[in-house]
Amino acid sequence: DLIGIARHHGLHPLGELRWRISPAALLRGSLRYDLVLDNAIDQLSGAIELAPWQAATRIEISGALTAVTVNQWLLPYHIDLSGIFTLENVQVTLVEWLPAATKGTIVWSGGRVTYTLSGKTSLSILPEMRAYLGEGPEAVVYPIGGQTPLLYAELLATGYAKVGITMRLTRLLNDPWPGGEPDHAVVLEVEEQVF
Repeated sequence: DLIGIARHHGLHPLGELRWRISPAALLRGSLRYDLVLDNAIDQLSGAIELAPWQAATRIEISGALTAVTVNQWLLPYHIDLSGIFTLENVQVTLVEWLPAATKGTIVWSGGRVTYTLSGKTSLSILPEMRAYLGEGPEAVVYPIGGQTPLLYAELLATGYAKVGITMRLTRLLNDPWPGGEPDHAVVLEVEEQVF
């Protein structure tokens, strides 16, 4: 096994990353690394498989991340969450290093969320949620036990990420969007270049 330290954009170390080459993948003409990321609060395992003859890379991840880790990515957006994120058989397929397909689910345990919008800081308590990934590089988020979507997210071929917030989520945040749109309607949409 090989060991390294994983970091996010020069911030705090994410933990110890162990990887091992899978010999069986070589027989398929692929290069596969089995991975484990471990620190005091997060545990993830998975694999990266590169198939050069297909110009495709497949990433598989399962495990749990605390909000402490997730908040490092959310810091530029002035969002701070509590709770645990559980990745259940998450699969991402990259074609020529661009996301092309996703599968799996991500569950957030819910809890406190603090965010700043237009200079105003707000605090809310949100329910447990589940994000369903796929088929393309997209996700839809629902409250556990609910049928009304709260959030839509998509990675576009242009390198932008697009996030749509529904009327229901604005109500859960105690900041309902003005107007009479139904709960499932997207009332706020943002895009940002991510790659």
